This record gives sequence, structure tokens and C-alpha cells, in this order.
Amino acid sequence: MDGPLLSAGKHARRRPARAVSPLQLIVKYPVTAAVLYIIIGGVGAYLFWASNSRQQIQQQQAADLHGKHVATAQHGDAAKGTAASGPNATNSSSTVLAERELILCTDACHKAKDGVCDDGRTNLSQALPTVVLCDLGSDCSDCGPWKGVRNSSSWSEPVGPVEYLRRNNIPLATQQSPWEPKFHFANTPVSSHKSASKGTNRGASHSISNPGGFEESAITHITYQVLRDLCRQGKEGVMVDVGAGAGWYSILAGRLGCRVIAMEPLTTSRAIMEYNTARNKLQDKIQLRASVAAQYPSAAGYRNYTVVEPRSSGLSTKLHVAGETLDQVVLRELQLRNVALLRVNAGGAQALAMAGAQELLEKQLVNNIVLQYRSAEGSKAHCDQDPKLLLSLLEAGYNIGHIANIEFGDKLVKSLSEPLQTLPAVTESNLKFDLFDCKQMTQERTERLEAACSEMRDMQLIGHTIPERLHPKSFRSSFEGTAYVWASRDTEFKAYLQGPSVGVFPPERKITDSWFVPEWSDVVMGGKSCRGLQRQAEQQNMTAADRAALLVRHR
Repeated sequence: MDGPLLSAGKHARRRPARAVSPLQLIVKYPVTAAVLYIIIGGVGAYLFWASNSRQQIQQQQAADLHGKHVATAQHGDAAKGTAASGPNATNSSSTVLAERELILCTDACHKAKDGVCDDGRTNLSQALPTVVLCDLGSDCSDCGPWKGVRNSSSWSEPVGPVEYLRRNNIPLATQQSPWEPKFHFANTPVSSHKSASKGTNRGASHSISNPGGFEESAITHITYQVLRDLCRQGKEGVMVDVGAGAGWYSILAGRLGCRVIAMEPLTTSRAIMEYNTARNKLQDKIQLRASVAAQYPSAAGYRNYTVVEPRSSGLSTKLHVAGETLDQVVLRELQLRNVALLRVNAGGAQALAMAGAQELLEKQLVNNIVLQYRSAEGSKAHCDQDPKLLLSLLEAGYNIGHIANIEFGDKLVKSLSEPLQTLPAVTESNLKFDLFDCKQMTQERTERLEAACSEMRDMQLIGHTIPERLHPKSFRSSFEGTAYVWASRDTEFKAYLQGPSVGVFPPERKITDSWFVPEWSDVVMGGKSCRGLQRQAEQQNMTAADRAALLVRHR
């Protein structure tokens, strides 16, 4: 007998429902299915696009970063290859650099979008300066993108160098150099020279608007002649620029292909040099250091040297900076083995800066030195430092010449490639007379060596200042203020440093003979003109013996 029949009541077991396929749902609910499809598909497409774009951006940033390092290395190789292969060598590496270099394009400058390019890249000429109001690349709408860096990695201020100058009321103007090699150079314009920081003008120009008026033009000529061939022969010629100022000599050396170590502790001067270095794209040639060249280095992390930075307001600011010795920087840190040119413009501290280069000098690793030489006035306590420094250079085998501060226009120099002029020689005898004057001042505790001589003062032959009362055979008797000298060990340049010795009186002439030196008839103490003084002496019926008697005390 069969089992009992299953009950169809409420306790009966239900049969499982049949599964519904997605296709059946779409057929049954077509509108709902279409809306869900659009939403899900759109979200998926967006997520895919966003993920892909992010990957592309990260890859591009990595490629750009890698490209800059590669381009820098290739640029250095290209420079060496060009020097070795000549002007017809391939420039493929330069092309890589141009394609991969950093591009800056913002309108962050306060003068942006005014219809005028204000970062110094327009209207450049030798005759007219261009005012600089914006950092490179910060006036993009008016100037276009800047391909390159704005400043070096050593610039630590929170704003760019030009904006820093603007906030400190220091104007800036730029123009092109008048001689080959051409480069762009910015400095404070002539109207602000009297009020702006002297530090910003050191090693720069008397007037941006006067291309022929660059200060210390003879040093420019010397710098070019010393570095020209060395830096173009594929060798790494090195210039060390102590007290680089706005960077005139450093930029010139960099344009010649030299490696430059520039030391400048004043922030305003360094800001101008940062702009000049970036504007000429020489950041791979010039290393700018915010330190002073000292006799003793600062301990790591310490800034125990104080420099005074004048401001345009007439006030000054004290800056605490680190000190480095030239031996430490050149030999131990950078491991260089030769310096073609050392320029020292240390605001009176050149003897201390050179004291930190004893190893360089003892090993004869510096071929040429250009440095300041101070007058005795105002530095009585230290007036023997500079003579002793030059005497040590003479003993080390250098020849030394006095660089006259003569403008190019007066010398009619049309090109820096013209031969150098012979300079008056600074001799051991001249420097010993300088030491003699220092000793006299120290012993007599006076700022002046001689009491005023009424007869000489009446004839306008002597005033109340040094150098009129120094020994007429001393070096300091031949200039006022500060002089510059060139010391060289290079055989090819020694001939230019062997002119007649400095001093108002030549060494062979007796002081008691006369006030006037026939062969130097227009020169008197301090390098001043004495034209007409001999006639005036004759009109006063003063005999040669009378005039000579006034100078006996100088023996």
C-alpha cells in the first residue's frame, strides 16, 4: 500500500522558486535596467580615467626630474665636447637641455598683467637700461615663460631675489655688456648709488646707463686676458671671487667658460648676483656662497662673523654670517688643485682673507691675484697689514703692479682682446716706506705724519689729509683712498707688471733735490695733478733750496 498523500494545507512543503536571470530582469524592468546601466557605467569610466591620469602625471613628473639631472650632465659633457671638437661639433646635448630645462610661468609679481614685461627681458641695449621689477618667470602673461631657474639653491629668503630687493627699496636695472663676450648685467641704477648699499655696487658699475663707465675697467681687462684661453681650452679654469658684489667679474668668468666660486655675505648684493647668474643661465658654472673669507673658519652651524649691510634708508643692518677659509673651500671641500685668478675685495679685510689661503700660496696653486690695497688714513692700527701681505707675495715669486682706475673710454680700449698696458711696479722699497710711515704714525699716535707746512699749503701742494704727508717714495703716496694691485706668477704676464716703480718720487731721486720731478711733471702726492704749481713757485720767488728744505723731514 502506498504511503499517505502529501497534504496541500498550510503546513505543506513549498517547492523552490525558479531563479530569474539578469536578462529576464532587463526584459521585465527595461527602464530601471537602463538607468542602472548608465550610472554604473559612468562611475566606472570616471574612476578609470582618474586613475590613468594620475599615473600619467606621476610618470611625467618623474621623467621631468630625471630629465633635468640628465640634461645637466649632458650639458657639461656638451661643453667639454664643444671645446674639444670646435664650433662645428654637434649640439644634440644642448637640444636635450633646451627641451628638458625647467619652465617657470606664473603671474605672482605685483606688476604682472600690466601689458609690460617687467622681468628685464625686453628693450635691452647698451645705451638704455631696462628696469627690473619682477623675478624671472613671475610675469608670464607679459614676458612669456622663463626657461631656467630663478635663483640658486643657496638662496634662503622666502621670496625671490628681485622681490627681496623691491621690499627693501633697492631698485634694479639691467642692460647688455658692451664688449665680447656679451652678457646681461643688472645693478642698482646711477640715481640710487649715493643712497643704496655700497655693497651692492662692489665690483659692478658706476652707471648702468653708461656701458663705458664700468668700475675698475682695468680689472675687467685683466680678468678677460687671464681667463680667456685657459677656460676655452677644455680645461676647468677656476676663479675665486671674494666679495663678489653684484657679480660683474664672476659673470664674465662664467661666460668665458670658467668655474667660479663666489663669496658674498651681503644679502642685497647676493640678491642682485642671483638674478644676474640666473639671467645668464650660469648656475652650472657659478657657485655662490653666503659667507666671508676668514682667517679662521666658523664651527659647523655657527655664524660668528658680523658684517654691516647699509640700506637705502641710510640705516645699516648687522648680519651674522659664517666664516670659511679659502684653503677649506678650495682644497678640502671642492678639492681643486689650481686657481687661475683669485680676486679679493673684502672691504678692508683682504689681509685676513689671504691669511686663510696660506696652504694655497705655499703650494703655489694660485697663479694670479687681484686685491685691494688700503690707504693709511683711518686704519692706523692695521696700516701695516697690507704692506706685509704684498711683501710676502713678492717673496713668494709674484710680480706686483698697481692697477690704475682708468675708464675704458679714456684708454680707448675697443675690445677686451687688445693687449694689456704695462702697469707701474710695486717694489719692496715702496712697501718698506709704507711700513716706515705706519711706524711713524703708531709711535706718534697721530693720524697724520707731519704738521701742516704753511708754505706748501699756500701753494696748494699739501692738504690736511693723507697721502700728502706720507713718504713720497712709498706706494701709498701715489693714490688716494683705495688702490688695486695685480700679483702674478704667470710668465706671460710678468712683463706687464714691470713698469716704473710706484711712488711720487722714483727710488733713485733724492728727496732734497726738488718738489718737482721733470719726467713726472703732472703728478704730485696722491696722484693729483700739479700742473702750474712750478710756475706758481717761481712767482713766489722760492728757490729750489727753499722748496727742498721743506721736504728734509721726510728722509
